[in-house]
Amino acid sequence: MDQLTWGGLDDIAPFLTLEQYLYLAAIGALYFLLQHAILHVIIKILYPKYSKLSTHDIHEYRSQWNAFVHATLATGFSIYCMFWTCGNGKTFFNDEQCREVPRNSHVWTCYFTASYLLVDTFNLVILCGIETAIDKQTLLHHLIAFSNYYLAFWQQGFPVSIGAMFIFLEISTPFVCLRWLYFHHDLKGSMIQNINTVFLWVFFIGGRVCMQMYLCFGFAIQWLSKTLFEQEGVPGLYKVFLIEMALAVFINVALNFLWSFLITRQLYRVIFRGPEADKNFGGDDQEDTTNTKDDGLNETTRAKRNELEMKKILDPEQPPSDLS
Repeated sequence: MDQLTWGGLDDIAPFLTLEQYLYLAAIGALYFLLQHAILHVIIKILYPKYSKLSTHDIHEYRSQWNAFVHATLATGFSIYCMFWTCGNGKTFFNDEQCREVPRNSHVWTCYFTASYLLVDTFNLVILCGIETAIDKQTLLHHLIAFSNYYLAFWQQGFPVSIGAMFIFLEISTPFVCLRWLYFHHDLKGSMIQNINTVFLWVFFIGGRVCMQMYLCFGFAIQWLSKTLFEQEGVPGLYKVFLIEMALAVFINVALNFLWSFLITRQLYRVIFRGPEADKNFGGDDQEDTTNTKDDGLNETTRAKRNELEMKKILDPEQPPSDLS
């Protein structure tokens, strides 16, 4: 444990006991709970109307900033693991030993993201609630991801190293968070949101979809095939885990293709139909019909009512709506 805790980032990672791995998981979870608490205080200072939001919206707003901070740091950690942690010009891409012998940096990077996903899953299920299709997809993604990151330490090795590489996929997450925040702060259709939509598309397609496919077909499939069918002495239960992990990655690939399709539609609408066509965070072309049936209001009046209700939440001191 001391070798991991006090050793250099580039030192070869030690094998730990189950209790030690669980201890690291608990420490990681406590870190992100503390980060939530710190963000809560900072946001209250910088955004006074934050305290006037509903309890649900407070948790969701803070979660966006928490995701932004995690993704920014995690992407940097992953890039370091890719190109510098093995030293002497060796990288994950050009050196087999660098791929199959994890360093301390790989372990900390995987635990950092696994801990974030664990705490964010709790926040999503208990505090925010599962309400939309995106919420359900995010929950599926989180459950698969954090469980497999923890299980990767079963025999360590390649699964931990490539797990640190997969964290590079978080490079698109800050732009997803900014999109949500722009909608919250009524900046939809603005120039800054349009620029963010372009960057989101570029980094999601290039940094998430293409990079994931490159890692899978360039490295993961060959290693999996070798381990399952050629290498001797591999425990049967471990082979079952590797097959489960491969299926989990396949599900994640499918989710990323679905999300890339939705993001491409968002960009298409902005380019060919104008910024005003990008009406909601999820990017669905269909109108949101939640709580609009049989209310006796036309589209314009309903939109005005919703706008006034949102302003009332953000600023209770404003004059009441004149809509009946």
